[in-house]
Amino acid sequence: MARLTKRHRLAIARGVRRYWKRVRTTARQDNTSIRDARTKLKTARLEEQRQRRRITIERGWSSPDPEGEAAFNLEDVDKREPPPWTPRISERLRGQSTVTMVGYWEYRADPSSPAVSEDFKIEFDPGSTTDEFWSYYYEALRELHDETLEGLGGGEKYERFGIYITRMF
Repeated sequence: MARLTKRHRLAIARGVRRYWKRVRTTARQDNTSIRDARTKLKTARLEEQRQRRRITIERGWSSPDPEGEAAFNLEDVDKREPPPWTPRISERLRGQSTVTMVGYWEYRADPSSPAVSEDFKIEFDPGSTTDEFWSYYYEALRELHDETLEGLGGGEKYERFGIYITRMF
């Protein structure tokens, strides 16, 4: 392991001094021991991180698979067994003026050729009901599908073209 530079060591020392100053101040204000003050600060920091994560999750949907979810399969996945701690995708995104869908598409000219892919970002109206949400969702996907295949000159080669969603917010 490489040795730390003097600047790095000084920065670490400043951070440690600030931490202990915060601990002593909290202990004095709450009239508790140093151990209790450290526990309180740690609990507050963890709760703040949890809240930040919860806000991020509630604002949208992210695919649990890093490769993304097949776009035309997403409604079935959502209906099958959504996690009990989160509402369904359409319920989570309801009430927004627009929903932004982020992902990528892949196309193969023939089964043995390498895939051509490109990222995309689409916006659509979430509607006011679950049926409207999925209707507008598929309409937006159909437009992307038709434009992309037309640009590639692929015509109707559905089995060689795939759209994957990684995030909706």
